[in-house]
Amino acid sequence: NMIDIRIADDYTFFHSVNVAALSAMLGIETGNLGLEELNLLTTAALLHDVGKRYVESDVLNARRALTEEERLLVVQHPKLSYDFLKENYEFIPELCTGVLGHHEWYNGCGYPLRRSGYDISYYARIIKVADVFDALTSKLPYHDPISPSGAVDYILGNAGVEFDPDLADLFAHKIAIYPVGCEVSLSDGRNALVVENCPESVLRPKVKALPDGEMIDLKSDGAKELAIVELYM
Repeated sequence: NMIDIRIADDYTFFHSVNVAALSAMLGIETGNLGLEELNLLTTAALLHDVGKRYVESDVLNARRALTEEERLLVVQHPKLSYDFLKENYEFIPELCTGVLGHHEWYNGCGYPLRRSGYDISYYARIIKVADVFDALTSKLPYHDPISPSGAVDYILGNAGVEFDPDLADLFAHKIAIYPVGCEVSLSDGRNALVVENCPESVLRPKVKALPDGEMIDLKSDGAKELAIVELYM
């Protein structure tokens, strides 16, 4: 089924793999899930968009406004995924409800069932964070990617609205927005390499300025005026 997805739509395939990895990371960091539960969460995340096999590629990747019929089909893809898994496999209910609820909002304004808060599956609330982060940072036909820091800002800004606030906060503290070894541009015009991250301050890592090699801890008092303005992907 994953190969079918890749043939139909490359982005959905790679997005599903990324969401599975991010969901596993967040699931581990919660400390609430055992190995079997983490396996179920990761499988649910990998299969969360399997229902998109029923949606035409030109609809999924449309640069134009969708017709009402097309929009309704797109918003039904969590239910299509859920029904496909229930009808064809013997996954336990927790896995399937994790797939069904990954577009529900914490405040009840999501879809397809408009559930809210803890009425949304725990797996679905985790997958929701990972799904949005990967979508925002990916180049799609209908939008350019935003920076990882911008995506984290969006998630934190919508904590308690779109996202489980505890999971949003945990994700923001654990995701490597600026991975060690990546090159960034500083607000003073210099480029630098990231050499160390701090979970308590993910937007302000320790960097080595180029080409002079000066070590700068962006979270220190002496570097308050400096900020990272661009990440070179």
